Amino acid sequence: HLDGLADTADGLGSGKPAEDALRIMKQSDIGPFGVIALVLVLLAQVAALSQAYGHSWARGALAAAVSATVA
Repeated sequence: HLDGLADTADGLGSGKPAEDALRIMKQSDIGPFGVIALVLVLLAQVAALSQAYGHSWARGALAAAVSATVA
């Protein structure tokens, strides 16, 4: 899922026409927009888990298990 997010961010962030954006999305490497998208998503996940652990240990453990399962 994160790979698809990075590919989508690279394609849409390129500012190229549709055919070129699709070609960029199909490449196996990651571009700068993909890196930025992944960093922001992972930081948001860490912040959410930090908030969950701040309320209670059990709530944080449950949130970590759920986020690992759906990721």
